[in-house]
This record gives sequence, structure tokens and C-alpha cells, in this order.
Amino acid sequence: MAAEVLGALCGETVALMHRLSGKGPTKCRAFWASPDLLLVVLADGLTTVEQSVAAAGHEREATAFRSLLQEVAEKELTKVVERLTERSVEAAMSASHATPDLTALVFVLSRPAAQA
Repeated sequence: MAAEVLGALCGETVALMHRLSGKGPTKCRAFWASPDLLLVVLADGLTTVEQSVAAAGHEREATAFRSLLQEVAEKELTKVVERLTERSVEAAMSASHATPDLTALVFVLSRPAAQA
């Protein structure tokens, strides 16, 4: 089941980012970093505009916009994680990098009732 959850999480995350930005990442990997920590790494997700801004020497501005987009997506991403893992998200964080084009999403999950 864990691999199925991670695969579904990648598929839904890519689809959501495509819907919000007009371009979704071409690569997504999801990992359990610990029993309560989920990491999603997206690659090749910058739009043409973000790539152009970064290539012109404004990587900070390009990643700042990407961070804003992640903030907009956070509620929907949290719902996806909660539905797929059947656990509450206590915190969601993200960071982006222009070169290489990577975004990391981190979700801290509540402990299952049996372990709380």
C-alpha cells in the first residue's frame, strides 16, 4: 500500500501543479523520510516565464514566485495527502530551486491513533 500511496501522490501533485501553473513537473518522486514525514521532490516544473527570468540572472525572483504558487497550492496538496494517507497534516512546507529546477514539498503528519 505504501508504494501505491506514493505513486498516487505524485500523480495528483503533478496534475494539480499543471492545473495551477499551466505546466506540471515532468518528474516526481515521493518518499517516507520517517513514519510521520513525507517528502515529495518535483523536477522540471518551472514555466517558460520562470525559466526566462531565472536565465536572465533573476533566480531569486523566479523561485520567489514559485514559492508563492506553492503557498496557493498548499491547501489542495494537504487535502490530497490527508486523503491518500488517511492522516492529518500538521505542517506543510516547500522550497524551490531554479538551477537545477527542483521543488521539495515536506509534510509532517499526525501520528496514527494507535501510536499517539
